Amino acid sequence: MSRYIKSKALVLRSRPLGEADRLITFLSWDWGKLTAVARGARKIKSKLASGVDLFTYGSYQFYRGRGLAIVTGVEVKTHFISLRQDPFLYLYGLYLTELTDRLIPESGLCPEVCSLLLEGWELLPEAVDLLVLIRAFELKLLQAAGYSPHFGGCLHCGAPQATVFSVSQGGLLCPDCTGKQGVAKGFPLQPGTVALAKTLLKVPLKQVRVIRSRPQQEQELAGIIEAFLQYHLQIGEINSLRYLKSLPAPR
Repeated sequence: MSRYIKSKALVLRSRPLGEADRLITFLSWDWGKLTAVARGARKIKSKLASGVDLFTYGSYQFYRGRGLAIVTGVEVKTHFISLRQDPFLYLYGLYLTELTDRLIPESGLCPEVCSLLLEGWELLPEAVDLLVLIRAFELKLLQAAGYSPHFGGCLHCGAPQATVFSVSQGGLLCPDCTGKQGVAKGFPLQPGTVALAKTLLKVPLKQVRVIRSRPQQEQELAGIIEAFLQYHLQIGEINSLRYLKSLPAPR
């Protein structure tokens, strides 16, 4: 196998390394998540400088030796300038990126997640309701990574009238099953919240950008998704999410 590889990729993280290099974490369509060194990328005249910033989508070439991969070439397809220029969009874009980074392991191959994150970056400036887009992205990311919460009726008996979400069991319970011995208490949800979750999972992300939610529905959905992520995936605190919680809700 050739040590030279290439793939379309998204920049998840970019950190200074030494005096002139950068250490980049990529999410690539063909090789999964990989970390590589971009030598000399911090120099103004570097041919790699344009492709090593966060929110960059490009076609990259790498050399894979015994240590870290080395970035040998880049053709930038899109710089998501709007995400860098708007502080609010920057934080939302950073959250999508950090969450993806936490869920996908090194070398984890998932082209569907690559496409989802790229579409999320593209749609953030267009969203009618940013919080709905964020919730849809979270649910679709969990689904693509194989951890999707269950919203299709009661987990125990299949009854459609299920509006209590059990974090530990990963899905909805009906009133009868919620009261059974040994079943952990869950989060009571409005029927509209359940319907919203089903819609966000079903429709393409591009259609989600025009959907609005009621504040309580969004808050309930945000609460159960965060609890689900922490309980089942133990992803720890995401700095961008902590900052977003301190901001007024965008409407």
